[in-house]
Amino acid sequence: MRCGLKVKPGGTLVIDHYKWRIGYYSTLAPMYRKYLRKLKPEKSKKIVDNLVDFFFPIHWKLKNHSALQWLLHRISPLIHFIYIFPDKDYDFHLEICKLDTYDSLTDYYKHLRTPSQIKTKLEQLGAKDIWINEGGNGVEARYKIKMEATTKDKASEEYWSNFWPTIRSLMKFKLG
Repeated sequence: MRCGLKVKPGGTLVIDHYKWRIGYYSTLAPMYRKYLRKLKPEKSKKIVDNLVDFFFPIHWKLKNHSALQWLLHRISPLIHFIYIFPDKDYDFHLEICKLDTYDSLTDYYKHLRTPSQIKTKLEQLGAKDIWINEGGNGVEARYKIKMEATTKDKASEEYWSNFWPTIRSLMKFKLG
């Protein structure tokens, strides 16, 4: 269990995974994603911003019409939180929409899984004390790493001894 090497013995590994749902495949989002992932980030960002600038005002105007929103979402790839944060203003939702839409259409991996698929895989890997919950935008799971010391645990100790220096160096890196 490779992920277990990154957790000290007795520690907890937490997983946050996108959930498989049929609705994802009843939209054009997978087609947008397939195209955008082939582009350089600068180009895909401009295209996503243009998509948001075009579709978001329509989503905003239809925010009180759930059936029309559902129909619009069949062609619009936007991710928005108008219903989750109804007290927030237009500009807040526009910016969050740009961020989450770009993230959802250009992420490199999108292995959608059901809670039972995740539980089965964790059990196959020997995980114990598994907890799974559907929440947020997907499936959350956690399990405990066994306490006894093994060769894998020594690899984990080596990993953690290099962890904080690596994090510190990454924090110094600034996006330009």
